[in-house]
Amino acid sequence: MKNHFTKTLQEFEYLVCFDLAKFETGVSVIDIKDLTHPRVKEIRQISIDKNEEEPYSEFFDKLNLYFKILETKIPLDKVLIIREKQPSGHGATTTIATLQALAGVHAILDIVIHRYNIYEYEDGIHASSVKAWAREVTGIEKPQKTDIKNYLIKKYPEILNDSQEITLDISDSIALAECLINRKWNADIKEEIKEKKKKLKELKLQIAKNKIVEAIEDLQKKLI
Repeated sequence: MKNHFTKTLQEFEYLVCFDLAKFETGVSVIDIKDLTHPRVKEIRQISIDKNEEEPYSEFFDKLNLYFKILETKIPLDKVLIIREKQPSGHGATTTIATLQALAGVHAILDIVIHRYNIYEYEDGIHASSVKAWAREVTGIEKPQKTDIKNYLIKKYPEILNDSQEITLDISDSIALAECLINRKWNADIKEEIKEKKKKLKELKLQIAKNKIVEAIEDLQKKLI
């Protein structure tokens, strides 16, 4: 289910974040019951053997098993899924083959989310938003994945106590949560309010105007 600001962020207790790839996917569970002090509850690396004959089937099985175990630990109705938004086109660093592989794992995540009836933050967070957040918090003009990882380890020292290795895929998944909480959530709501105010100016019927005003007021209450 897409959460198009139908619920406040405070109504969720956990963010489950995915840095998706065909063979190596980083996953993190962020406890957001206190939004001013979120903490990393769990990290995981979902790995698929590159010699696997049916990698997508293997990924589906592992992802499904992950959620089966997760629902024994936390209430899935209090979870909001976040993923990095799938690229819309190929470029210097993204080939058509990479896009096809990403499309496959994104589709599998869609299926599993639907199976467990979990809320998701739109269709993901664009990489450019994460980069903008990273520039702000690290003070580095062109932060690399290792810079982001080092920043997150300092902010969330608890992840060092996990037996799981902190891969760049895992740190990238945690960065999605950081970006959502500290940048994207409010920015997206403000953009939505801006669009509704434009629409308000075009309306003539008072009853229609009232509905837009109510929608704007509701959105303003959802800011964090």
